[in-house]
Amino acid sequence: MRAFYRITLLAVGTAGRAFAGGFEIYEQGPQATGMAGAVAGKADDPSAIFYNPAGMAMTEGGGVQLGSTIAFTGFGHKTLDLTPTTTSTVEGTFVLPNLFASAHLGNMWSVGIGAFTQFGAGVKWSPTGKQDGATEPPKFPGRFVAANTQIQTFTFNPTFGVQPHKAVAIAVGLDVMMASVELSRSLLLGDAEGTARLGGGTQGVGWNFGVLFELVPQRVTAGIAYRSAIGLDFNDLRVHFDGPPELKDYLYDQPAKTSLKMPHNLTFGLATHPTDGLTITTDVHYTLWSALQTIPVTFLPGSKTPGFAAAMNWRDSLSARVGAEYLALVGPGVLALRAGFGYDLTPVPAETLSPSAPLADSWIVSGGLGYGWRRWALNVGYIAGLRGERASTNRDLPGLYSGALSALSAALTYEWGGARSCCARGCTGHRCCHK
Repeated sequence: MRAFYRITLLAVGTAGRAFAGGFEIYEQGPQATGMAGAVAGKADDPSAIFYNPAGMAMTEGGGVQLGSTIAFTGFGHKTLDLTPTTTSTVEGTFVLPNLFASAHLGNMWSVGIGAFTQFGAGVKWSPTGKQDGATEPPKFPGRFVAANTQIQTFTFNPTFGVQPHKAVAIAVGLDVMMASVELSRSLLLGDAEGTARLGGGTQGVGWNFGVLFELVPQRVTAGIAYRSAIGLDFNDLRVHFDGPPELKDYLYDQPAKTSLKMPHNLTFGLATHPTDGLTITTDVHYTLWSALQTIPVTFLPGSKTPGFAAAMNWRDSLSARVGAEYLALVGPGVLALRAGFGYDLTPVPAETLSPSAPLADSWIVSGGLGYGWRRWALNVGYIAGLRGERASTNRDLPGLYSGALSALSAALTYEWGGARSCCARGCTGHRCCHK
């Protein structure tokens, strides 16, 4: 009986690692996406509500931005055998809509609202892989660790800002996050196999703030943006087991509970405008994933499945990015060209690297463009993460992981009011660019 308990604990506990897959989605607007996300010191379009809400207070007038990001993911796993088995993920395209709106109330105050996906993961492995000389496709060896990991969040972010001085803006907001999770994996039950599936949803609340300083008028700005951790208590998870009939007293559908915390993150940004029409930005983004050391899972009293704590041992991650925007055309319309690059450190150590979060350090490259006409602007941005193979020392599934992540963002923006000289600061589509 103890052997079966170990099997069951491994089945649910390892999959539980996927609750915080390390997928922080930073591509919330095409302007920022084209500049590798380095806009905390610039933040002069409606998506400032996400990147640095103080930008909403410093930019006069108001605006609405409706957009979407299409994320593309693909991962691979290769065993360390003499004749290795290679397996890839499937269904790696995800559509992530977003909406931002802000407006000034008088000379000092401003309000805004954002709706976006800040965290999310989608890793579904093919049931079979490839192996040289095999008469039939081998099954994915990692199916006993994680077969499918789907994590979805959606955040509503009402925001309030104030500009007490022409060179200083401050904003604070509330993050209301809805989250859901769906996990599945196979069970090794002696000579037979079964499956375990887990799913549920919850809500959590956090807060954020931003500060923006104009250090040199129309030439140098600096920003600080912070988002708090958000606790997510999944008190109504449902666990579904499929297995041999003789194990029905142990493999039965039942509720479960767990909790985890979406991490704090802090960003420092600097934007310079060396010449009219050119903006160069630098951001450092720090995420406190080290709070995620274990994920406890408990079952109702009387359950024959014991509770446990899944080891994560994640570490804080750091991302450094540089972006540039150039106004190539300023006339009846405004054409902006953007580019960026950077480097992201993964929070996942080699000893807990698994199919649920097969992440690695990445080089970041991006590009984009935007065209503004009177009060309207259309922007697109593309970003890609470049990474090589990474070895896992996870005792449940050692091997080599590879992967690729990219995203395409597009948005339509409408802005109104104000007469700020934003063109010199590198804005696109703002009303003052046409005065």
